[in-house]
Amino acid sequence: MFNILYVTADLIELSDYSVNNLTVNKMLYFFYGSHLVTENKPPFDTPPQAWMYGPVFSTVYHALKSSGAYKLTYLQVNRLNYNREANYNMKYLDLLRYVYNLLKDYSAQDLIRLTHRAGGSWRKTYTGIRNKIIPDDLIREEFKKFYIKKES
Repeated sequence: MFNILYVTADLIELSDYSVNNLTVNKMLYFFYGSHLVTENKPPFDTPPQAWMYGPVFSTVYHALKSSGAYKLTYLQVNRLNYNREANYNMKYLDLLRYVYNLLKDYSAQDLIRLTHRAGGSWRKTYTGIRNKIIPDDLIREEFKKFYIKKES
């Protein structure tokens, strides 16, 4: 499993510091779901929670909340105690790059709409109560149905 804060740092650096807390959480959710389908296991031990604006990784949210809705900075990545060597894995980086490149042109509102889609895991889990964990089986089902297409 990967350290979620290191994955966050990689994602922020990959974006050239063009993401905010909300967009990085949504992109991490897509990485999480993609990893569940392609590797058949979660990428980190912190599961996503169903919050009002979609899936959130509370550890990441709280580590970055001082930025508000503004783009994240080098200083914030540095505060994550980032250790590239501890997280380095080519297959992981390829999947992270794939997810980032797929979503980089989406606005925060677009990403919220995607995660709130009918039949999706957030929609099936969210009850108005924050911190409710979105089950991996629902995420896997959603990603197999809507996002990850098996090649024949």
